[in-house]
This record gives sequence, C-alpha cells and structure tokens, in this order.
Amino acid sequence: MTDQAAGSGQRQHRRGVLVTGASRGLGAELARTFANLCGDRVAIHCRRGRAEAESVRETLDGGGHVVVQGDLASPEDVQRFVGEAITALAASTSWSTTLPCSPTIRRRRGAG
Repeated sequence: MTDQAAGSGQRQHRRGVLVTGASRGLGAELARTFANLCGDRVAIHCRRGRAEAESVRETLDGGGHVVVQGDLASPEDVQRFVGEAITALAASTSWSTTLPCSPTIRRRRGAG
C-alpha cells in the first residue's frame, strides 16, 4: 500500500498533509493515519494545545512533521498557519479538518 524507498525499507513521503484540530481525538488519529500508514508528512494544527500537539507529533513515524497553531475563525491566523505548513512541508499540501464549518465561520467568510 505504501511506496518503499529503494533498498531503505522506509516509506517515501508522498504528500504534505495539514490536519486541523489534530492535538487530540479524531484529528490526532487522522494525523497518525496519514503519517504511520500512508507515509505522509503532517502539519498538526492546534488552536491552544501546543503541548498536546507536540505529543502527537512524537507518535508519528518518519520525519518532517510540524506543529502549527492558530484560530480557524481568524482569517489572518489561517493564512499564517497554512503558509507555515506549506513552507515546512515543502510539498503539495492537502487540508483535512475535523471541525464542521460553524455558522460563525460561515458568516465571517460571507457565506451565511
């Protein structure tokens, strides 16, 4: 299921993945799945729980994982931490969110 680097026995990192809400629960499990089963490099997003996010990072196989922090309700924070993730992962980055789009977020984006 995963690509193996020639002769090294290590997975190739195919993608960079940003998982929001990844400091615990479902987000943490998604981060582990992307890293440990798919061989991806993961940006672990947290709003406040940086220590928890760092703990999740330590459970991920491979290297190149990063913790990014910011509030999803703040367009400025989102722009900053997505930029940090893209820079750190230096890859085509996928976005995975574990949070539903709340009415507050939709209103701030002008969609509601």
